[in-house]
Amino acid sequence: MLLHTKLAAFLALGLGSIPSHALTYWIDPTCEAKPGWSDIFRETMDMASKSHARLSSATDTDFAAVFKRIFKDDVSVTASVDQVKNIMGGIADWTPAPTRPSSNLRIYCDNDKRWVARSAGGFTDSSNLMLYPQSWGSPGGCRPGLGLSGETYSIRAPEPAPVKGKASALAGQEPNRATMTICDHAFTFPEKLQLPAKMKDLPLNKDLTKLNGVGDLELLISLTMLHEWTHHPEYRLTDVGGASNAYGWDNILKKNAADSRQNSDNYAYLGAWALLADRGYTLPRLGNPVDPQADQDAKDGKLRLYNNITKRWLKGVARYFRA
Repeated sequence: MLLHTKLAAFLALGLGSIPSHALTYWIDPTCEAKPGWSDIFRETMDMASKSHARLSSATDTDFAAVFKRIFKDDVSVTASVDQVKNIMGGIADWTPAPTRPSSNLRIYCDNDKRWVARSAGGFTDSSNLMLYPQSWGSPGGCRPGLGLSGETYSIRAPEPAPVKGKASALAGQEPNRATMTICDHAFTFPEKLQLPAKMKDLPLNKDLTKLNGVGDLELLISLTMLHEWTHHPEYRLTDVGGASNAYGWDNILKKNAADSRQNSDNYAYLGAWALLADRGYTLPRLGNPVDPQADQDAKDGKLRLYNNITKRWLKGVARYFRA
C-alpha cells in the first residue's frame, strides 16, 4: 500500500528486451469511469517499460546515475540492475485478461466497497475469493482517515466447503491472483494540494526545474499504481520500514542497496524519472564546476534540463538495432 508524504508502439521499436511472464490484468469498470483513466494506466505501463529500456542502454549515463542514486549500486552490478530490469520489464509485459477470474491482477477503483465484513473478523471479497484478515472499522485499506492512495491484496480466502452437485467456488479462479484498489483519495488529494495527478497535467512547456523536486510528483496516480503492482506475489516487494520510512524521495534515499531493491517506492520513483527523461529532465550531473549546487540538489531530487539527454539514450538504441 502507498501512503501520501504508447506501450505497444514503444516495444515495437525494439527498445530493449522485456521478459515475458504471460501474466494478465483485468480492469474494473469503476476505474474506467474515472476521468483520465486511460492516460493514467498508459503512464503506469510507460514508467515500467521505459525504465527497462533505459537501463538496457549502455550509453544512457544520466539514467544510470538516477539508478545509482535510488538503488545505491552502479549499473555495472549485474545482479542489482537485472533484478530491477526484470521487475520493470515484467510489469510492462502484462496483458489484458479475457475474463476477471482468469486474471492475475484485478484493478479496482471502488474505494474498497466490494469488501464485506466477516463474522470471524476482517473482511472478504467474495467476487475474487480474497481475504482481508484485519478487523477494522470499514472494509479494506481505503477506510476514511487513513490517507491511503492504494492497496494490494494477495491473501486468498479458504475454499468454501464443497456442496454436492455444485461446482467449486474456486472454479475458473486463477490461483496466482491478487487485487489492487486505487482509492478515491488518490484521485481527489492532488487537486487539493495543487499537485499533478498525472504527467499530462504538466504542460510540455512548463519549466519543471521550478518544482521543489521530484517529490512534487509523489501524488501521481501512476506512481501509486506502479508501487502497488510491485506488491503482487509475482514480485513480492514490500514497504521496507513501514509507513514512516518506506515512502517518499527522502526515505528511499536512506535505504541500503538490499533494502532499496526490496522497497516498492524505489521502483515507483525510478519510473517517474523515466518519464521525466523523455522530457529531457534528470538529476543534476555531478562534477560540473559551473553547477556547485549539483550534489545537494541531487540529494533533494531537483530536476535539471539537458538538451542532450535523449540523444545520449538514442545512441544506445542504435546499438540495439545493429545487433
